[in-house]
Amino acid sequence: MVVLSEPMPGAAVREDRAAPVAVDDRRRRLVLARFVLRLVAQLPGLLVVDPVLALLRRRPLAVSVGRRARRVLAAMGPVYDSLAQLLASHAEVCPGALFAGFDLGAPSYEPAPWSAVRPAVVDAFGPIDRRFRTLASSPFHTTATGQHHRGVLLDGTEVAVKVRRPGLGGTRALAEQAFAARLVARVAAWMAPAGVEIDREALAVTILAAYVEQLDLRNEAAHLTRFAAIVEAQGLEGVVVPAVVDDLVSAGVLVTTFLPGRPATSSPALGALASRAARALFVAARGGLLPADLRPENLIELDDGSLGIVGLEDCLELDGDQVKALNVVFAGIVKADARVVVHGLDLLGALGPDTESRLVAARLEWLFRERGDAWRADPLHGVPLLFEAFRDSGARAPAALLVLAADALHLHALGERAGTGVDLRGQLEASGPLRRPPASTLGDPLAPHELDAAAPTEWVMPEFSLRAGMRSLPPWLKPRRDHVGDLLPLVTFIVVNIAFGVRWAILAFTALSLQAGVRRKLRGEPISKPMKVGIAIVLVAGALGMFLQSGIVVFLPQLAFNISLNLALVLSLVVNRPLYAELAYLLWPLPAHLRRDRAIERPVFWWCAAYAIPHLLFLGVCVWLLFTASPNTYVAVSGLGQHLSAPATALLLVGIKRVLARRAPVVRERLLAAS
Repeated sequence: MVVLSEPMPGAAVREDRAAPVAVDDRRRRLVLARFVLRLVAQLPGLLVVDPVLALLRRRPLAVSVGRRARRVLAAMGPVYDSLAQLLASHAEVCPGALFAGFDLGAPSYEPAPWSAVRPAVVDAFGPIDRRFRTLASSPFHTTATGQHHRGVLLDGTEVAVKVRRPGLGGTRALAEQAFAARLVARVAAWMAPAGVEIDREALAVTILAAYVEQLDLRNEAAHLTRFAAIVEAQGLEGVVVPAVVDDLVSAGVLVTTFLPGRPATSSPALGALASRAARALFVAARGGLLPADLRPENLIELDDGSLGIVGLEDCLELDGDQVKALNVVFAGIVKADARVVVHGLDLLGALGPDTESRLVAARLEWLFRERGDAWRADPLHGVPLLFEAFRDSGARAPAALLVLAADALHLHALGERAGTGVDLRGQLEASGPLRRPPASTLGDPLAPHELDAAAPTEWVMPEFSLRAGMRSLPPWLKPRRDHVGDLLPLVTFIVVNIAFGVRWAILAFTALSLQAGVRRKLRGEPISKPMKVGIAIVLVAGALGMFLQSGIVVFLPQLAFNISLNLALVLSLVVNRPLYAELAYLLWPLPAHLRRDRAIERPVFWWCAAYAIPHLLFLGVCVWLLFTASPNTYVAVSGLGQHLSAPATALLLVGIKRVLARRAPVVRERLLAAS
């Protein structure tokens, strides 16, 4: 697994500060509850306001949904916002990503009042009028960790005064961000190619340690100074970082020169700026400093056309051995020598005793020869081909590689947004001369049969039949004969209610509803936690129903569950991720570009919408019957509808299957021809 190197001097102290922040079950439940409540608060706007705005052509749904998701994550804290940006960049590069097609724009943060900012500045530097000619009370930019106020020093220098946001360093705040760090580590492991190992716990500790370090703005001042020195030493022009003002640096307040400009994402020269940022990234990495937050919000086009880079509070400082190993990797990439790249990866600690090093080298060699640019996207899956080199190889991901990969992902996404792309290999070559790479340790040169075996296998069209699809379903989703037994409690309720009254009918219904749990217990099979919760709900509802002699109390939990399912169904349509379309893609897997093509996406969406509308109407009828009709009438109608949903779902899957069988081969040939 991953062995994380010391990211910078004093890292052991940072890890000591981060590691004790444990996330117990209670804290985890509280964080999840807050997250769910924030999501629920967005539902009215998501289900009512956003569709209306989309119909009026005021704002596309992709923008509304994406920004709401980003707002929810950003409100949870700085590490959650980093997770949102990582998901956004991944979505722009990989069409099969979670948020592919959505616009996760930069969120807006509520700034701290001037009454809280002014004392922080005074405590750090003394009376304001002795340091500043003017200092704005309103910030011009607010981030997850701080807010920036414009000011003018006594000598007339325009400056930006960054003040750390209050309430970020408490034990509760750190515990919540620790939970976010684990989420980021989990997402990083999910985004990594299959077979690449990431020690999620070690990565989470490193992320939290970096966050703790960001709370002391003196660390950001050191990063800015070192980054500027590296850029100047390498003679890189057109890249500027804010200069730290001497004697105006403290743990909670940092004063730097002001960089006038506009966000790089709003510039017509976005492609050129992204390329320049890539060169700056490689120059800094070769100098021993890796910016860990090179996301779009931290890139500025200055008034003179230069690139301004801000947000260097989170950086990874490399030791001498790591710099040498990284330079070996870079030399191998520039020379298109896969064996040298693998040697550098080995020096970085990415290859373990179980890693198939020759397989990785053969895949890289195939990419260099056949594709040239390893960041070129696969025409069907949309994933950069570089990921294929590490798939199922047993490779590991040290911290330096993870940070470099995240930065490359951000810059590659910017190039995709600009429509020009970013030649990462070209920018690496332009970052300065590289030393002659050392000899490879792989032994004999790669044989032709190894290169042939390393070529990515062509995707094969699935068999579009219900029988073949059912084989792909997990066991709990497959229809079984014993599902017919679910009708027994409903039929029994009607019969007993007619013969003996509602109280005995509720007793019989409750007893028969527990039959599944009883059978599992008698067979010695474990009862899962969701099943235990369901049993408890049935028992409580049954007891209350018998006491009150009310069928409404008994059937209301079941109706609430159906309402939740239908709400999820509607919500999936609103965000253009139909649940039953995802089920169809589980039965008949398609590459991301095929699924997202309008020739397939639109008819599949309308099939799912046609399925959802009758379900919603029937749900309304059930709600009306439960509160106005007799219990027997409700049970008969709801039971009939419940068991008609199975053939309706089968009809839906048949319709989607026909769409896929007819259109997927045509779309596939078109995409391959266009590539």
